[in-house]
Amino acid sequence: MPEEDYERLARSYDFFLEKALVALRKAVVESCAAPGNPKVLEVACGTGSQARYFSDRGFDYRGIDISEPMLAVARAKGMNCLAADGTSLPFRGGEFDAATVSLALHETPPVVRVALVSEMVRVVRPGGALVLADYTVPPRQGPAAWVNGAAIFAIERFVGGDHYRNYRDFMASGGLVGFMASLGLEAPLIRYVYGGNMGVCTVINGGAVPVEAGR
Repeated sequence: MPEEDYERLARSYDFFLEKALVALRKAVVESCAAPGNPKVLEVACGTGSQARYFSDRGFDYRGIDISEPMLAVARAKGMNCLAADGTSLPFRGGEFDAATVSLALHETPPVVRVALVSEMVRVVRPGGALVLADYTVPPRQGPAAWVNGAAIFAIERFVGGDHYRNYRDFMASGGLVGFMASLGLEAPLIRYVYGGNMGVCTVINGGAVPVEAGR
């Protein structure tokens, strides 16, 4: 998405979307939970809305994003977020107990999706958690699945451009569950929210993501 689009979105993101994302935010935090004070990295932290949930639970939180307008909002909330590219993270290998990315995979090209996850694998210690949250295909159809799915489609179609094209590609491949399968990653836990149209996948870090995946 062009930087000017991020700048416009940063001013309105929380107002229009955050109340609708509470269930997802809570599921992400629960999926990263571990004994003690776990150190967690959020890739594509945006305006820092997810960060607040981690902070309230006592996590040692770091967030990164490429958008300075988004980061300005996050920093105004007091969140520990810095400017960085998720495909080349400025952290040591194994530095974090967990890493997460929410609602960013669907808006990027396939090769970038894989690069983001590969870097998350690198910076999370062996046995730590990789938590990916994004749109997916509902496991069961019904009124809730249809209504929520239609609302998501309308939002993505409204944004348009490369964002919409990447979203369509992501969903045509099975959404989050299909993406996980393309990486050869089996998720021991997936939590569905919003009628099954969003999923939170938790994977124990085994240290490698196939380079060929997503090409």
